[in-house]
Amino acid sequence: MNKSFYYLKKLTAAEVGTTKAHVGGYIRLPNDFDYESFFQSSGSDNNGVQEIIFTAYNLNKGQEEKDLRFAYFKSSNKEKRIPNLAELFSNNNVVEGDVVKLESRISGNYASFFIQFFNNSDIETKSNDIFYCVNKDKLVINNLSAYSTTNHTLRKSDVDIISALRTKPFLLLAGISGTGKSRKVQELAYLTCKRDGIHDADPTAPGNYLLIPIKPNWHDSTELLGYYSSITGKYVLTDFIRFVWKAWKNKKVPYFLCLDEMNLAPVEQYFAEYLSILETRKLIRNKKTGEWEIQSAELLSKKIFENIDTYKKISIDNKDDDGVRSKEEPIYKGEDIQIINFLKENGLRLPENLFVIGTVNMDDTTHQFSRKVIDRALTIEMNGDELKSMFDAAETLVYQDEPLTLKDIRPLYVQAKEVLEALHNDADTIKNEVPKMLNKINGEGVFNDTPFRVSYRVQNELVLYYAAIRPQGVLNPEQIKPYLVEAFMAVLLEKVLPRVEGDEKALRCKEDGYSEILNNLKKYIYELNPDDAFRSELCKTLIAKLNEMNERVKNSYFTSFFS
Repeated sequence: MNKSFYYLKKLTAAEVGTTKAHVGGYIRLPNDFDYESFFQSSGSDNNGVQEIIFTAYNLNKGQEEKDLRFAYFKSSNKEKRIPNLAELFSNNNVVEGDVVKLESRISGNYASFFIQFFNNSDIETKSNDIFYCVNKDKLVINNLSAYSTTNHTLRKSDVDIISALRTKPFLLLAGISGTGKSRKVQELAYLTCKRDGIHDADPTAPGNYLLIPIKPNWHDSTELLGYYSSITGKYVLTDFIRFVWKAWKNKKVPYFLCLDEMNLAPVEQYFAEYLSILETRKLIRNKKTGEWEIQSAELLSKKIFENIDTYKKISIDNKDDDGVRSKEEPIYKGEDIQIINFLKENGLRLPENLFVIGTVNMDDTTHQFSRKVIDRALTIEMNGDELKSMFDAAETLVYQDEPLTLKDIRPLYVQAKEVLEALHNDADTIKNEVPKMLNKINGEGVFNDTPFRVSYRVQNELVLYYAAIRPQGVLNPEQIKPYLVEAFMAVLLEKVLPRVEGDEKALRCKEDGYSEILNNLKKYIYELNPDDAFRSELCKTLIAKLNEMNERVKNSYFTSFFS
């Protein structure tokens, strides 16, 4: 049984010791605090007294600082405190109003506890009231159990999408028409838009957002990547090229490209170059800045633009007869001249701040996805919330006073080996557990001898997803495993199941009409999450999807993730 509890509060003047009447250096735990849940399985119990060891981390340094010990008296009615924190407060520059997060990570009979501090610019509660929340979904963004700004709080759907984008910058949002898929991409743009008077100049359209509606007659990449016109002597630039160029100019700002109704045309035809170049990304140290960056091969080679002119000579009628019979005139207007010059020097590569999100409807007017597309993307299904929730929902298409930054959502790694090197304490557990889980679903009774078997790309992105959701700090193997299981379920739902489709024979249906493959997948998920009371929302969503696909193949003799 794996679960996590978070307790967050704003520290008072008395606790930090800034009042004359109080000697500070403690955290008060309220009377309604759920001690039994938070401190269960926490070591030796001596006549109702337990010794609790908290590990403190300094977020700025990102490393372990010290262990804190205190006695927890189960039966005491006195106010409970974590004492002797004056030195820790001083080392972390903790002041009145800062937020402390206590975390309890429980795995089987083992529990561990952590303390972190955040100032008001990092996290802001709705009020000064203490609040307690049970975390069943591992909502971790930038090492926070919750992330809020003055006007916006991340919802679970935001966290799911950001976790996927931190794994890979290409995402599909699937669902029936009208569920807000395109709007979700726009919300992300507002959430991350830089407040510089340029990106946020238009209240209706963030400068870091572009929507390209896909047309059914797109059968090659010219609509996105442009082409050379021998008639005009120009390279025809597209909105896609202009947007990618803008992203290169503003490398610290996340840019979101929404391909609306992506499968109205065959994706692998008009998007083939992007799908291939996406897989060339590498983590490389920038020689000029010394920073690590994710770079790709050329989407458009600079050789294409070697002989592209930006100016042309035109004849003029010179009445003064001074010998000048022509003048130069720009072929391109406005920023297009700068773009052509940029392409001549650099070609066009994928910047690490560009996130491509395609919206997908599956009906009689759309095309099915090929394996090439599905294998290179993560897919999140959006089927809409309760209709009544629309009336109470907060406005989300608004600029944020403190927007999320690129470091909050960009991938840190491209290859699993980079994760193993960076998180070397996790390496052995990852190398043991990840192949074990994937071999299980590749084995007899599940994907064995089917075209649904998974391989290196799935394993690589499972490890990347783990790195995206893993909290900061040193974890032992028992603490690592719950996050690996969560990453496994996310990849199974968002990457593996979209590849699963077919009739009764392909899905190995039994006499009762249900699929042996889907039944065994569900059985394995139950093995990984045996306690129903503490199954995450992701786990419940995955099981519901397996049930949905299983019912469909029983009743319609065919099933797929999208139908």
